[in-house]
Amino acid sequence: MSYLVERKTELHFRTAATVVESGKARVIVVESRPNYAVVKLTGARKRYPISWEQIFHIAERNHAENLRLESEAAREIAQELKRRVSKKR
Repeated sequence: MSYLVERKTELHFRTAATVVESGKARVIVVESRPNYAVVKLTGARKRYPISWEQIFHIAERNHAENLRLESEAAREIAQELKRRVSKKR
């Protein structure tokens, strides 16, 4: 869920993702600012500012790894299906 704050200069996104901190599951909240974002957990005082450029570079770096993991998982599924088919014969 997101909501508008101060005439479109700031957006707050409450994500569906949770993180366990201090033994409690807390929702991740992202506050959107013009030049950066602030990431925090509900009920916690700590805030972590991060620039939009850093977010982009992190996503770019992770994208190649995610593609590799997906193709590896697809190969494993295909091999498992082949084994099951060969066992039935």
